[in-house]
Order: sequence, then C-alpha cells, then structure tokens
Amino acid sequence: MKILFLTYDFPLPCNHGNRMRTWNFINSLKDENELSLLCFDRDDISNEQMREAKKVFSNIWLVKRESEARNKCRSFVGKAKKLLSFLRLQPWEIQNTFLPEYEKRFLELLKNNDFDILFARYIYMGQYLIKNRRAISSLKILDVDDMEFVKRQEIRNKCKDTLYGRHRTRVNNTFLKYYYKKGALLDKALLCSDSDKNVLRLHNAVVVPNALDEEIGMKVPAFTKENIDNKTILFCGHLSYDANVDGILWFVTSVFKRLQSLDNSVKLHIVGLQPEKCLLECADGKSIYVFKDVESVMPFYNNCSLVIAPLRFGGGTRIKLLEAMAYKRPIVTTHKGAEGLDLVNGRHCLFVDGPEDFSKACYSILTGYDKAKLMTEEAYTLFKSKYSFEKVKNRINGAFRYA
Repeated sequence: MKILFLTYDFPLPCNHGNRMRTWNFINSLKDENELSLLCFDRDDISNEQMREAKKVFSNIWLVKRESEARNKCRSFVGKAKKLLSFLRLQPWEIQNTFLPEYEKRFLELLKNNDFDILFARYIYMGQYLIKNRRAISSLKILDVDDMEFVKRQEIRNKCKDTLYGRHRTRVNNTFLKYYYKKGALLDKALLCSDSDKNVLRLHNAVVVPNALDEEIGMKVPAFTKENIDNKTILFCGHLSYDANVDGILWFVTSVFKRLQSLDNSVKLHIVGLQPEKCLLECADGKSIYVFKDVESVMPFYNNCSLVIAPLRFGGGTRIKLLEAMAYKRPIVTTHKGAEGLDLVNGRHCLFVDGPEDFSKACYSILTGYDKAKLMTEEAYTLFKSKYSFEKVKNRINGAFRYA
C-alpha cells in the first residue's frame, strides 16, 4: 500500500518521544508498504538525516514555515482570530497551527498521487484530513498520542474556582468536542492506552502503545549496588514540554529538599532537549545538574540509582518510563505518570503523589538494593511482553489494514 505520513516535525534525529513514536510506525510499515512524507522543513536537518530518511521514504516533501516577518504582520489578525475562537467550536491551538501553504501542497499531492492511506500524526495535522475529507477517497488515520484536552482539564482543576479556571473549562470543553466530533469523521483514531480510549470514547479508536527496541536494554550494564552507591536520581525527557517542566519544578521545590534531609549526598541529574530557563536556574553545581541537548542518554542511565517521572498532568503513555524499564533502572513516579501502562505499584515501580511520600519512596530505593533490583527485573519482563517494538509492530500493521 502507498501511505502518506503527515507530520509537523521531521522525524530525525530520533531523540524524543514524538519522533520515537513516529519511527515506530515507520519501521513497522516500511517493509511491506511504500511510504511518503509531507512535513514542515527545519533549519537543522542535516544531509545525513535526510539520507537516512530517504532509506525508508520513497518521497519526501518539505514545506517551509512562514517567516518571522510574515508572522509579525499577521499578529493583529492572529489576535483577532484568537478572540473569535473563544466563541467557536474549533480551538485556537488548532487554528494557529493551520498553514495554507501546507494544505496547498497536500491537495497537490492528493491530485497527483494515488495514496491508499493518509496518516496524520497529532490532531494538528489531522485537521488537513478533516477539512478536506469529502475530497479524500483514501483511508484516513489519525494518531492521538497526547490528548491536549486531558492536559488542559488537569490544569483547569488546579484553579477551577478562579476566573482563569472557568475560562480553561470552556477551552477544555471546546477541545473535547473537537476531538470527539472531528475525530469520529476519520476512519481510525490511534491512541496510546486504554485509559485514553476510555476518555475519548471514539467508535473508531484503536490502541497502539508506545514501544522501544528491546535491544537498548542490552547496551547498558546491569543494575548493581554500585548504582545505588552513586546516589544519583535521573530525570530524562524533553525539557520544554510543559508537563515535564511542571513535574521537575515540583520535585525540586517540594521533594528534593525533603530527600536531602534524609541523605544530603543525593544528586539530581536533569537530562533532555531544549531546557526552559527556569530549569537551567535550578542547577546549583553541587547537587542539581542540568545536561542539555546531549548526544546520548545512555551514560546517564549507566550511572543512575533511580529514574523519576514526577508528572502531574498529561495524556498518552510515558516513553521515559519505557526507557527506564528497558534500561533496567528502578522507577519512582506519580499515579498520573504511571497512567496508561500496565504497571503494578510495588512490583514494577513505585508510584506516589505527595511530596513527603515521593521523597520516602526515592529514599527506599536508595537504601533498598534487593527490592530495587527485583522491581527492575519485573519491569523489564513487562516491557518485553507488552512494550517492546516487536510486540507492538503487529498492532501497528493491524491498525493500517482496511476495516
């Protein structure tokens, strides 16, 4: 079959969750299908990355984003549209990511190519399928791996009694209606987990979990007492993603000091791409370190004592947890962080929510090697059985077959 991928971001380098999920689809479908890619251009796409992409895509079309100057010219119009969007069904975030240049190129490709499947990553790209659905005879598939209205609902709940909270309630409801009504117009909607499926309740929903290559667990040394002795806590993720930023700041301000009162030799390593300024300011050069835009996270997993995912909102499933499971490192997370994965508290990892409980859970790992080691083995077994690429590949291929 001929499949056209519609993505916002060029899928290389494969260094964060969005691109990892995209490559799961690519690697699953490349052998038996002809793949093409339509995405926005990026200034930092290297020749090597383009060569790698051309190994799996028969055609690659890049659309230039609008210049900053043009964006500034449109700023007044943009603000007016944002004001009007408050009264309309379509959320402002959807309108703001729509570009006529991309739609024009998309329609040209439809006219000149006979695609069997059109696959949109994220609702923002799905809008091109939804808007032009009557002119499309191909199977239309939308991947929804981080439902925006779920995230906004949880932000809203924190300030529900305020004017801002009431505003966020309206915005959230608009997002929910858009996902439910517009997503139902497509042939299939792919979701990360059963919990997301239960929230969205689309008749065309199919669960395709996030996954990682099982071999990555073979590239790091086994978890030993030496790891515990390092007294190093690791957070690894995209450091401009708002759920990650919120979680790290909460851990630093509410949890880490409590943990240091139990053991002042504990260190925190924050590792990831594009850190926000507020995260860089957390680094003190003594116990908290921020490592930005690193080439490989493997050395940090090699040396860490445990991995944290202190997330308080968000949808989908956490690739950072799958990564820790594959690397066989103990995990402490929140109930929200564990959501969407078949984890059992105390067996595969620890999940707790309050600052005091979270600090005690981390300390129990740092002082309990045998229990930590057992949890890493149980988590790795779960990873291999449900979240390894080979296990998820069949689900992906099944989702792309005609109903």
